[in-house]
Amino acid sequence: MPHQGSHRPGAPVQGDPVFPRATSTVLPDPSRFFAPPLLAAPLPTNSFFQNFVLKDGDMPEYIHPYSVRSPGGGALDVCYPSRVHSPSSVTQTFVADLTVSDAAAGSAQRHVVSAFDDLSVTLDVSPSLRAHLVRGCPYVTVTTTAGPIDVSVSSVHAFVELVGSRSSHHGSPGTKWRLRMDSGQTFLLYASAPIHLAQASPTQLSATAFAGAIRVAYLPDASMEPVLDRYSRCFPTAGAGGDPRRAQPGEHQRGRERLLLGSAGGAHLRGRAPRLAGRDARGAGDAGGADVVARP
Repeated sequence: MPHQGSHRPGAPVQGDPVFPRATSTVLPDPSRFFAPPLLAAPLPTNSFFQNFVLKDGDMPEYIHPYSVRSPGGGALDVCYPSRVHSPSSVTQTFVADLTVSDAAAGSAQRHVVSAFDDLSVTLDVSPSLRAHLVRGCPYVTVTTTAGPIDVSVSSVHAFVELVGSRSSHHGSPGTKWRLRMDSGQTFLLYASAPIHLAQASPTQLSATAFAGAIRVAYLPDASMEPVLDRYSRCFPTAGAGGDPRRAQPGEHQRGRERLLLGSAGGAHLRGRAPRLAGRDARGAGDAGGADVVARP
């Protein structure tokens, strides 16, 4: 069941729409980026994911701690942004540090927003690949939705080291990969089932016939790797505001697994106390309100 305040597909509305349709020659039409069941209700304005639905929908959107872009073609770009500070501004630079894509998607493929709420947005970047983007989450998660697909993992940087292993806390061999790039960055890739990444070129990796969940996380310091390993198996799929007294940073909520939220998650917990629906990355289904561990 959807959380209160969330916008998940529901029963179609019968009869005439509540608001008459208007056509503008100046403003873009965001409705083409929303799944049809979401069009029965008014669309949000000034939302945290609005760059995904304005104009061509291909501008980066900052969803702490990553900048994320959906450029089309069944791809999702992930950037851990650098910042330039001045007394009057802070500027972030977007670089496609890591791109996960459906290798079979055509270049004209456009993403669709299939669900959203105050803390999350779900993008179907192709009919077979779905991205769960949650504010304050140190992982970016994509899941397959239509059986095994061929997956591409690429970067604007060259991959200089590719190490497959297993998580220190759980998982089978081949369910964790350490990706080091010539930029000096290291990303961790976790999979719910063994995945074989082959280096097709200096900047592209490929995997055939994968079904399940893939999570990627930037590793700023080697000491943080055990923490990312520990919380890699369960991922949030939705959130909803509630009573601020119900959850505070560091409080465990109900469920079988734990979710790790970053500093933005702690800020939202203080103000809104989100309830997060969790899913086991092994594909076992909804975790039924997973535990939340918020790190301020």
